[in-house]
Amino acid sequence: MKQIIVYILFILAGVQNSWALRDTVNAEKFIKDATMAKANDAYQQERYKDAIDLYSSIYKTERVSAALYYNLGNSYYRTGNIAKAIVNYERAYLLDPSDADIKFNLDLARSKTVDKITPQSEMFFVTWTKALILSTSVKGWATTAIVSFSLALMLVLVFIFYGNQLFRKVAFFSGIFFFVLFVVANIFAYVQQDNLIKRRSAIVIVPATSLKGAPSDNSADVLSIHAGTKVYIDDPSMIEWKEVHLEDGKKGWVRISTIEII
Repeated sequence: MKQIIVYILFILAGVQNSWALRDTVNAEKFIKDATMAKANDAYQQERYKDAIDLYSSIYKTERVSAALYYNLGNSYYRTGNIAKAIVNYERAYLLDPSDADIKFNLDLARSKTVDKITPQSEMFFVTWTKALILSTSVKGWATTAIVSFSLALMLVLVFIFYGNQLFRKVAFFSGIFFFVLFVVANIFAYVQQDNLIKRRSAIVIVPATSLKGAPSDNSADVLSIHAGTKVYIDDPSMIEWKEVHLEDGKKGWVRISTIEII
């Protein structure tokens, strides 16, 4: 019976490793090639438009990374294009929410926007959970899940085969803790990856546009929003229009040409 249990546990370990490798986003690897070097040189020489062109050519042909989007955001910021800077800082933040420099520059760029929107209040544990999910990247949570499951597996083996009762109790409760951590880490990794795949938010990239009451230019204006404002997409089904809401809960429709999906 013990041999069967051990065999099942090792099978589960293999399944978990496979899942984690599949769901780990290989986006943190820095693209070190000639084009990146040229882009970095252009940025250092304050040729920001050239840097933008070079960085943009990389993400159109190569794997993206938080570093690439961060550098592109910095280049746009230097040219005064705050909206495009925010778009790229947001993309970098999606890939690596634990990077303090990305968060600082994103907040700095947001402070330059016209619209000052106060987010809707929420329960403290909701805010705390969101902050915890964003404390590391998808890869970080996947790694946490693998390590936690491995430790839980070893502790189960100690519980099964070790004769000392004290060690068995410690192994049992520690195993439960690491298994719970394994489950939580997988959930958090899934939430982050889901955000990466579905991309439900966007940034206004035109100087100003109107939030409409319906998907029509003749519809009444709900309010005016300006470059750099973040919107969340509720209905992506239409081609020319998207139903969105702001952080304060106000809803409306905007033309797709006025926003850029993060």
